[in-house]
Amino acid sequence: MSRLKLFTLSHFRTVRDTLSGYSRYARLRISGLGAGSSGGQQGNRHLLLLAWLFPPTVSGGVYRPLSFARRAADLGWQVTVIAGPEPDVPSHAGRYLLDRLPSSVRVVRISESTLRPSYRFFPYIDGGFGNVIDTLERAIADDISTPSLIFASGPPFHNFVVGWHLSRRLKRPLVLDYRDEWTQCPFDFVGQGNSDFFWERKCLEQASSVVFTTRSFIEQAQIAFPEADTRKFVHIPNGFDFDDLKQVAPNATQAVHPHYVLLSFLGALGPHTPPDGFLAAVRRMLAVHPNWRERLRIQFVGERHRSVDRMIADSDLSDIISLRDQVSKPEAMEIMRDSSALIAFNPISLRRYIPGKLFDYIASGRPILVYGEGGEVASIVRELDAGAVVPENDIDRLREALSGLSSRPLATDESERKDWLKRHERSVLADRLIEELDNLVAKRH
Repeated sequence: MSRLKLFTLSHFRTVRDTLSGYSRYARLRISGLGAGSSGGQQGNRHLLLLAWLFPPTVSGGVYRPLSFARRAADLGWQVTVIAGPEPDVPSHAGRYLLDRLPSSVRVVRISESTLRPSYRFFPYIDGGFGNVIDTLERAIADDISTPSLIFASGPPFHNFVVGWHLSRRLKRPLVLDYRDEWTQCPFDFVGQGNSDFFWERKCLEQASSVVFTTRSFIEQAQIAFPEADTRKFVHIPNGFDFDDLKQVAPNATQAVHPHYVLLSFLGALGPHTPPDGFLAAVRRMLAVHPNWRERLRIQFVGERHRSVDRMIADSDLSDIISLRDQVSKPEAMEIMRDSSALIAFNPISLRRYIPGKLFDYIASGRPILVYGEGGEVASIVRELDAGAVVPENDIDRLREALSGLSSRPLATDESERKDWLKRHERSVLADRLIEELDNLVAKRH
């Protein structure tokens, strides 16, 4: 009987939330939908930034919207950020990031939606349609000043849907910022529900400008959405702050390991960056060239999925592999400088992506061993002569690359790396984005 009661209660809540969700959404569609007061001085440029991930949250997704908000405020824009909830206990690193935000920037926090409707009968999108409703209701309740422009950063991609509604209602330009892909994402950290493709198409149609972090994202979007106006597509890559790399010596010297080659991987190991293919190739190479067992050392530094620990423990490579938990940024930079080369896994699923660690790898001055042919990472390493690219399962090329690292551990042209890093500094990229926003606002006048 108790199980039946629990089932009945759960079913009742699902029906209630489904009806409530539709009712609240209908009221929003026929209401002012955030058409707040004009606010501010006449002629002010007002940026409404939709960024669910924002400091003091610390993740790879916070740095880009933070840099845009900071730079826009520095250049005289009024900036309002609508973000997700703060962590219960913000870290020191998170507080440090938030403290770098100009005091003129207003941050409005949205709590995670408690709406739990039936996804057989209710829209299901990445980030949750409940968060769309909550954000729009909050925009009305807080009487947020009508912006000059709406900028939505995803993932999560419910931000795009919020931007679509506000852009149509307020008749303001919408800019979409794809930090990652939406329906084309090969990873499960972006949800795929019953309405994602429908809403992505509508958002692309509504947007005045669509910003992608890699050219491969643009190419894939053209394939998936052939009806989209590609004249709106803009490439502004991810970047980094030189302040993050203060610990890197201006002229890094060669790591001295006279008796072996030390390969290091820094970052998270798991389903998105699996090491199993690389380690299988190493095992096959050692079977053919056993002398390399004395000459090769591999270390993995950072968070690891439990399956990775089991895989390494069960392998016959434990004598050449060492494991270290996550370390601070200064320690990570020291580990890079002390390595013969740095490993970048490049499976097919990552071919359209540029991981953030690549900037640190390039700044360290160490050669990069890319395991996997093709894609953005391999192209950059080849362009900069920053290491070697080894096709998957090619043990002859792997041995050749390791031999080359023994004889020439550093890239031959440091100026190429430095120029590339300067072009990818976050402040430089933020200026490019602000120029795009200024042009969109100017077109309306």
